Amino acid sequence: MAAHQYHVGDRVVDRESGKRGVVVYVFSDLTLKDVVVVKFDGRKDALAVNVNDLEKIPARPKTRGRS
Repeated sequence: MAAHQYHVGDRVVDRESGKRGVVVYVFSDLTLKDVVVVKFDGRKDALAVNVNDLEKIPARPKTRGRS
């Protein structure tokens, strides 16, 4: 999966460890096209991760308020 399919704010899960996190930076440089920076839950620092090691967590559908 190419990095352009990831956006800042996307929730992701690491395929190997199962840890969840949020994409905080997407590189625009073509030499780093398969790398995004992810801040994993419970960590203070963000890590550069290959997109092949990540899977997107589907967003919850927005529900309407009660009338």
